[in-house]
Amino acid sequence: MTEPKELDQIKAFVLGLIAGIKDTHSPEEADRHLEDYWNSWDSTIDINIWIDDSDPQKYLATLYRVVDGIRDDETFQRLDYFLE
Repeated sequence: MTEPKELDQIKAFVLGLIAGIKDTHSPEEADRHLEDYWNSWDSTIDINIWIDDSDPQKYLATLYRVVDGIRDDETFQRLDYFLE
């Protein structure tokens, strides 16, 4: 779905989103935001970040392809775990 260099940039972006939310909100508010948080990398990729139900100390992120402004829920790529 994405090239390795772009994937590294997206991972850094996701880590920045998590850190920014955690720095500007109380722990309870950050958890509420990151329970199911959506953002866009660009006009072709949407990012979904959420807390892992089996381990609340970890976040998961999935990239979804966007075609003509519509997210394709069938075409996705899961990223590594991100520690809280």
